[in-house]
Amino acid sequence: MKTVPVSIQQCEGFWGCVTTDAWVAGIGTVIGAFLGAGLGILGAYFLFKKEFSESRKEKISTFKAEFKQAHRWIELSISALKELERKWEQNEVLNPLLETHDTLFSKTNEFISKIPTNYIPSEVVDDFDELIYELSGLGFYNSMYKHDLFLNETDKDEMKRDLSDTIVKVEGITEKIIDFISK
Repeated sequence: MKTVPVSIQQCEGFWGCVTTDAWVAGIGTVIGAFLGAGLGILGAYFLFKKEFSESRKEKISTFKAEFKQAHRWIELSISALKELERKWEQNEVLNPLLETHDTLFSKTNEFISKIPTNYIPSEVVDDFDELIYELSGLGFYNSMYKHDLFLNETDKDEMKRDLSDTIVKVEGITEKIIDFISK
């Protein structure tokens, strides 16, 4: 066998040693990696957005159902407050109903506080907090009237005005939330 002389060319430096096909393969790999990662991120974004939207819809529907149930109790409480206001204006005796009102107000607060706070939509969270605040004080007017805890007629008149303002506030807030639910 005859030996064949082989000449090995040596290249100098990295840039001189990289061939054109290596450049094309490298650039293709980088583009493919970025394109794959971009498509993966885009798919994950749309999937997350869809799940978030469905979760929000579910929470809003749960809030609507819970609030509709509580709304019945709120309406009964408003009626009781209006009756208390009317009797108060006419200086009529309401004592037999005052115990019933206390029970009604506590049951209303129970139904309202039973609604999970993380289900309350951001559009009505402030109104809902204000409604809870106003409803928590309903028993106060009942107790003031029942125990006649007024220092003088001026205090009694001021308390009547506060009761009227509370009724208007609760009706207004409830109406806002019901309008949101109706959408």
